[in-house]
Parts: sequence; structure tokens; C-alpha cells
Amino acid sequence: MRVTVRSDEADERLIAALKAAVPMNKAAEAAGYARASVYRWMRDEQNHPGFSEKIEEAREIARMWILDDALEAAHKRATEGWLEPVFYEGEVCGYKRRFSDTLLLALLKRHDRGFIDRMALEGGDGGPIQVVVNKGGAAARTDSETGPRLVHSKT
Repeated sequence: MRVTVRSDEADERLIAALKAAVPMNKAAEAAGYARASVYRWMRDEQNHPGFSEKIEEAREIARMWILDDALEAAHKRATEGWLEPVFYEGEVCGYKRRFSDTLLLALLKRHDRGFIDRMALEGGDGGPIQVVVNKGGAAARTDSETGPRLVHSKT
């Protein structure tokens, strides 16, 4: 049976596990707590002041570590690639280096706003475009006198 009374030592084990990106159920178990108790204490700010904030701070640190590790892995797969086996008659006869263009583009979009895919269709005066559908099903555009323009946004 797990302890349902908090202690500073157990709280430290819980926080350390959460900072290491351990899931809540395993972190609570490592601290000797029931997961339900941890969530109850988080909701009970009156009797457990600051507890919820400590948990959220630990989770934010874990999110930063996870993001950092994921970005490192994405960068490596995009720039260094990985070896993929080549088979001939069911046997590995060599390896081919593969790269992820998708990951490379995602990294570029993250670091350079010019690579973000955003497009907007605006009326010539920057206003809305109205579309009128005729009885025959053909669409006719009506907007300002200058007509619409396609705008590529870099923000």
C-alpha cells in the first residue's frame, strides 16, 4: 500500500522523477505516493500550497528536455541521415544513407520565418472577396476594382 501522507523527501523524489520526464504514475510510485493522491494534492491549494506549481515547474523542465532531445534527433536525421540496409535475395548486401527532407524543412520553418507556409487571398483593397455562384454552377468573383491578389505572408 502506498503512503498517502506527504513528506519533503518523497516530494523531492516525485519532483526529480517528473523533471526527468517520468510519467506521473511512475513518478508517484517512485515517491511512494498513489497517483490519485498527487492529483488530489494538486487541486487542494489550501492544504497543499505551492504543490501544484512545483509539479507544473517540473513538468515544464521535462517538456524542455524532451523538446531539446527531439530537435537534436530531428537535426541528426535531417543532416547526418541514417543507414538503411539494402537487400539482395533476402540478404543484406550493403547500406544506403537516407536523409529526411521533411525534417529539414520543419527545422528551417522553426528557425526562419521565411519558410512558413502561409498564404492569404485578399481583395484588391485588402478587403474580403465575394464569390457569387451563377445558376449554371459557374463561379464569378466580385471584389474591389483592382481584383484579388495572392499574398505570401512571412510572419
